[in-house]
Amino acid sequence: MKPAPKGSKNSELLSLAKREERVFLTHDHDFLKVETYKPVFGTIILPIYSIAEMKEILTRFFKKFKLEEVKGKAFLLTKEGLFIFEEGKEKYIFPK
Repeated sequence: MKPAPKGSKNSELLSLAKREERVFLTHDHDFLKVETYKPVFGTIILPIYSIAEMKEILTRFFKKFKLEEVKGKAFLLTKEGLFIFEEGKEKYIFPK
């Protein structure tokens, strides 16, 4: 993982992720608007928790999903569960 340049616009961040073929990890809930911010290689939104909690949530996520399953979707990962957002579809909830 590498941090994005400070002051980057949302559209620039997604373009960078697309160009580098990377899953985009952010705390910014704006990226759940998948019609506006298309998650080409996948977007993961992770609220701010302690480092240990975020590590546990991400580890649990990547045990459940392969990279191929992440493409084209946005995921909101919380302590309570997992929410998946796809363009034109309802969100799906998968509890812990």
